[in-house]
Amino acid sequence: MEYQTFLTEVQTQLSFRLQDIGKFSVRSILKNNSLRLDALCLDSPRAALFPTVYLNEYYQMLCNGKSMADILDELTAIFQNYQTSPLPFSNVPFTLETIRTHIVYKLIHTGMNQELLKKIPSIPYLDLSIVFYLYMENSEGTPMSALVHTIHQELWGYSTEELFSMAKENTPHLLPPVLASMEQVLANIISEHEETSDPKRRCSADASVFPDMFPELPELPDEEPHPPMYVLSNPPSFFGASCILYPDVLKKFAEQSGSDLILLPSSIHEFLILPFDESICLEELNETVSAINETSVPLEDRLSDHIYYYLREKDEIIIPPFVS
Repeated sequence: MEYQTFLTEVQTQLSFRLQDIGKFSVRSILKNNSLRLDALCLDSPRAALFPTVYLNEYYQMLCNGKSMADILDELTAIFQNYQTSPLPFSNVPFTLETIRTHIVYKLIHTGMNQELLKKIPSIPYLDLSIVFYLYMENSEGTPMSALVHTIHQELWGYSTEELFSMAKENTPHLLPPVLASMEQVLANIISEHEETSDPKRRCSADASVFPDMFPELPELPDEEPHPPMYVLSNPPSFFGASCILYPDVLKKFAEQSGSDLILLPSSIHEFLILPFDESICLEELNETVSAINETSVPLEDRLSDHIYYYLREKDEIIIPPFVS
């Protein structure tokens, strides 16, 4: 089945199956890094209470052997479950005051988002851009977000500077930083797959945290055969790369490690951090970031193709001079 035929069939069948909810349409949605995805959207005043479902991955499932009937059943169930379940945020009054407390920021790459940046408020930061979104969690604790566009900004009457001021206060509060060693992160992943109730075998990345937000910084090992690596993000790992913007986060860690810091943009969701020492080749690390992006990081999740460098004495992040 051709892709456009697939989109038309899904739209027609869902509109027929769920007539009581409303009609459906397929819209091209501009995502991060100029990625466009085709979304199944509900054309109804209640649309905001239902999910936006991207059909590109469902077409891939079809190409990989999943039947059209199973795909239609799955999509139908998604919207039926939202219709019968308590609606997320239905008890939240969306007043200007409520909005003020849920505006947060994230980082995206400026060069890869030129079209998107024409439609949203932003603040330049190095070769990145600080942009804004509304953040909430549903009753199950799942993060839910909505990107702030210029049309929202004009409707609310907030300047970009005002959005940034709100986000600087809200983001560390709603999405506090978590700094964990790579060993801790891997142990946490393993423990999540182990069927055990023994708390000694469980390791949470939330254990390594900052003063006033977390109990303490992670302990730096006395001896390591290789430079120790740490992961900086937030508890849900949701746009956690923005944690490098939080006041004193990098400063405190650099003071404890007694060195400058190398920042590797793993994705829009986290940074990998290495305390600098003379044995580290920055150019090789830079090539590694680019190669991993190309082979292992989905386009929508990429932040940057090069490393950044934190200068401890200046409390400043820079782009290394050798980065073109």
